[in-house]
Amino acid sequence: MKFISVLIAVIFSATCIASAAPSSQDTAFVKKAQADLLGQYAIASLGARKAHDPALKALAAHIATETSKGTRYLKHYAAVHHLDLAVKPAFREDAQYAQLSGLSGKTFDVHLARALNIDAQFQGDDFTSEVSDGSDAALKAFARHQAALLDHVSTVAQHYDGVAD
Repeated sequence: MKFISVLIAVIFSATCIASAAPSSQDTAFVKKAQADLLGQYAIASLGARKAHDPALKALAAHIATETSKGTRYLKHYAAVHHLDLAVKPAFREDAQYAQLSGLSGKTFDVHLARALNIDAQFQGDDFTSEVSDGSDAALKAFARHQAALLDHVSTVAQHYDGVAD
């Protein structure tokens, strides 16, 4: 009987912790990160299909996989904390996708790399801010992982950025 009481207390406290309302900064981060990741996923998926360079194609496929995991994590986090999330990509990524859709060959690769690099720079700042200023340990760990991915993306994409069309 004592074991059951302890078990109920543990389950109750875990439920209270899991459903504690996130800070306003954490909430804003989750909402912005979701919109950005949706856009990054769309661009990376397009790149995985259309990139001419095999290394860039592989990078795009890797980004698509990682951003898909990221959006699943954020959806779960939002469901637990009763947050409404974006269902459309952020405006910047949506515009980039539209531009990239009409390109092909080496021109596509250069513009894809540029878009990936720009997004990595913008999003990297947001994820780094969450790591240093966020209050939710799970979100901070998620942001740390995403920031490392974005740093890698930026480094690789810079190799292509600026190559003549």
